[in-house]
Amino acid sequence: MTDESQQTSPMTNQPPGEEIPVYLVEFKGSRKELYRDPYGLTINRGQWVIVQVERGEDLGRTITGVSTERVNTANIKPLPILRLAIPDELHNQEQNARKEIDAHDECLKLIAKRELKMKLVDVEWQLDGNKITFYFTAEKRVDFRELVKDLASMYRTRIELRQIGARDEARRVGGLG
Repeated sequence: MTDESQQTSPMTNQPPGEEIPVYLVEFKGSRKELYRDPYGLTINRGQWVIVQVERGEDLGRTITGVSTERVNTANIKPLPILRLAIPDELHNQEQNARKEIDAHDECLKLIAKRELKMKLVDVEWQLDGNKITFYFTAEKRVDFRELVKDLASMYRTRIELRQIGARDEARRVGGLG
C-alpha cells in the first residue's frame, strides 16, 4: 500500500495539493498574459517558452512569477506553458518576423484598394502559423469583412483583425502606453 500524499500527478509533476506555478509571459508588442506551469519545468525570468494558445502554440518570454492565490481569487484560468523554447523555435520566430513585414505591406495595399478608413499598426504571426493578427486603429467602426476574406485567401490561415486604442498603439510600436 502506498502513501498517496507522497505521489505526484503524472500530468503536473506536482505533489497533490501543491500549487501549480503561474507566470506572466510577454509576447510581441508588449502583450502580456498569464500561463501556468503544470509540468514542473525549471523556468527563469526572461526565458523563452512555448505556450498553448486558443488554436495552437506561440512563443513568449517569461517576465515574472505570479501569486497563485491572486490568480485563484481573480478566477482566472491560465493556459499551460508547454515547454522551454529550443533554438529551432527561436529561428522560426525570426522567420515569422520577416513574414510579418511582408504581411504588413500586403495589408496596407488591400486597405488602400478597399478605401478603408483605418490605420494598420502592427502584425503578429503566431509561432505555429495557425493565426495572423492585424492590429489597427480607426476613429469609427470599420467593416473589414472583405479585407479578412482577402487576407485569408492570401495566407491560407486564420486571420484576426483587432482594433486597439491609442495607448495600445503606443505600446505596440515601442512607445509608452
